[in-house]
Amino acid sequence: MPDTIAVLMQRQASAQSVVVTDVDTVGADSVAVAPPPPLPSLPWESVCPVQAAPSSPADSIYRVEIATDWLTGKGGVPRPVRPGYDSGVLTLVIVSFLIVAMGFRRGARLWKSLVNDLSDVRRRSNAFDERTMGETWVVGAMILQTCIYTGLLLYAMIGQMGMLSADAPVFAAVAAMTGVSVALYVFRLCAYWVTGYAFTDPVGRLQWIRGFNASQVFLGCMLVLPAFVSTFYPQASGAMLIVACIAYVLAETVFICKGFRIFYHRFESLLYFILYFCTLEIIPLILACYGAVGLYRLVIHST
Repeated sequence: MPDTIAVLMQRQASAQSVVVTDVDTVGADSVAVAPPPPLPSLPWESVCPVQAAPSSPADSIYRVEIATDWLTGKGGVPRPVRPGYDSGVLTLVIVSFLIVAMGFRRGARLWKSLVNDLSDVRRRSNAFDERTMGETWVVGAMILQTCIYTGLLLYAMIGQMGMLSADAPVFAAVAAMTGVSVALYVFRLCAYWVTGYAFTDPVGRLQWIRGFNASQVFLGCMLVLPAFVSTFYPQASGAMLIVACIAYVLAETVFICKGFRIFYHRFESLLYFILYFCTLEIIPLILACYGAVGLYRLVIHST
């Protein structure tokens, strides 16, 4: 027995004295053994490294009670607020596409009639004065399309002002902006009817209102690109708003020129025309922009 114990102690001492080297001697030749390649980094090591994993049941209980990276994970990045992500806004866009298709389905006669309404001030009737009920509905639908595009651009304007909130529903905000544009159109239509009733005859009033409707239809055609780009690419909203302002100025210039040809008879009427321009063309537009901002704030507070 003492001999057995001595043998075991000798083996243990010799095992402790062994030094592991990277050289394995075989006979007279020495062969260098390459170190093992490093293990590839695993994707989950950034969230739960090996050093952070529990090594015992007590350690796991301790780690459950405290916040660790492998339990809490990484913080999320909020998704940017874009109207193109909202299904309700996409529905409005699809409706506008259908309206455009309906307008082009009517053919060249409708567009010739609109061009005539925008430019002609002849007192006698012609072949383009008569409009069917279907064409009237198409014109109304295309004006609604213009209001939708204006609402999208008003939403983009609020985004450029840095007022967009991630908590506000996008569709409700765009619908509110569209409502502002519809209210602006209805107000201008009623104001033009009253002004035409006071300062001209029924023929001139009808020509003026038809010219306004035609200008809104052509304005909607020019706002297609700015509205879609600002909806799906908000980073380009600044440039698209400039393009939309240029299109609005062009449409209004043509319409104002027709109104000037209808109402201007002598030099004294120039004063009335300047008053009309300030009252019905500039002030309502400024009030609509302020109203859009105030209505968006109301939508934010209501959510």
